Amino acid sequence: MKAKYYEEADLLSLRITNIPYKYDARQTGNVIVHYSDNKEPV
Repeated sequence: MKAKYYEEADLLSLRITNIPYKYDARQTGNVIVHYSDNKEPV
């Protein structure tokens, strides 16, 4: 897992796998989850 904080945007990005993700994403509140071609969260 990789974590990166973008101070200028006050954004924390957590990458839980190295699988490439599509631009398919779902937002719930302040959380955005991107998904792979297999519909797995990345």
